[in-house]
Amino acid sequence: MRNRSVITRIQLFVCCFQSPREPQRAIELYNAVTGENLPPDTELTYTTLKNAIYIDRNNDLSFVVNDRYLVMSECQSTINMNIPMRCLGYVNRTLENLAGREGLYGRHLVKFPAPEFYVFYVGMEAWSRKTLRLSESFLAEPKENSLELVVNLINLNYNKDSEILQRSPSLLGYSKLLYHIQEELGANGGDLKQAIDTAVKACMDEGLIADFLHKHSREVTGMLFHEITVEEFAEIRAREAYADGEKAGREEGRSEGAAQEKREIAKNLKNSGIPINVIAKNTGLTLEEIEAL
Repeated sequence: MRNRSVITRIQLFVCCFQSPREPQRAIELYNAVTGENLPPDTELTYTTLKNAIYIDRNNDLSFVVNDRYLVMSECQSTINMNIPMRCLGYVNRTLENLAGREGLYGRHLVKFPAPEFYVFYVGMEAWSRKTLRLSESFLAEPKENSLELVVNLINLNYNKDSEILQRSPSLLGYSKLLYHIQEELGANGGDLKQAIDTAVKACMDEGLIADFLHKHSREVTGMLFHEITVEEFAEIRAREAYADGEKAGREEGRSEGAAQEKREIAKNLKNSGIPINVIAKNTGLTLEEIEAL
């Protein structure tokens, strides 16, 4: 069975590192993965794609540092070798947004921040890769006038010897929180609510992302408590609706049951404080539909 914490782990990552009120966390993350030592007040502008038209093609986190570097990242809970291809689409749209239509089609050279690509892995399967390359997907050896895109893979599963986690208290806290939840689930027989409460308390006692957990405890609990993914929940209800519809001779019950369940899930996520754009990305509902719930 697929890992059922897919959405929750990614939502928590985005919530932790993409807060306009706390951009120092993103700077801290950048320092950890690059070895830089930029001060917390370094200029940073978020450029994460948010567009209702491309709900299924938005990235998880991107930002510009000091108008020089464009950091583009994905948080991934399953092994996916197509991350470079996805990043190619993200960076294309982002650079178009930065350059503007006039700049893109003007005669003068447009300058833009140098892109860097990262994937933060929080899955349970072993994934020992350090980099992923777009050229691995090519059906032929690329010529000189081809292109390359390299994504650095950062494993965020807790490891006391991880240099990157030790360089970032926020990444360490994020990793330790997920670790404590899994450990507690194994110890208490699968009580998710108890595991979350225990893990949050453990991190706060250790001083790990304590301020974040204190400020966003409602959102964090809501994200992690909705353990099953929207897709799986919708599939379950769709099968139930289909069975009912078939028995009554009405196949339309399948799609209507799934649609209604998506709305109920979206409403629960909204009431838990999940950002509307994140809900839209993971349910397929429009922003207008979610706001009306």
